[in-house]
Amino acid sequence: DKKVGMTHDGYLKLYQLSKPDLSRDYDVILVDEAQDCNDAICSLLLRQKVPKFIVGDPNQQIYSFLGGEGILQKVVANWEF
Repeated sequence: DKKVGMTHDGYLKLYQLSKPDLSRDYDVILVDEAQDCNDAICSLLLRQKVPKFIVGDPNQQIYSFLGGEGILQKVVANWEF
């Protein structure tokens, strides 16, 4: 058996590079725990042309060792609570 498995990061990156248009299926995108989004997820989300509700707490970031720097630093907020 010469199959090579792909990690979650691998197929997530392939999906991001395919430049999907989520507006065909969704009117709005809700993102929770946004402080842990990696660059592939940030790129995928910010490319979408639908409204986005992004929720996160930078003080609870736990995946920085996996590249999860968070989308919170990359967007201009309309509201902050």
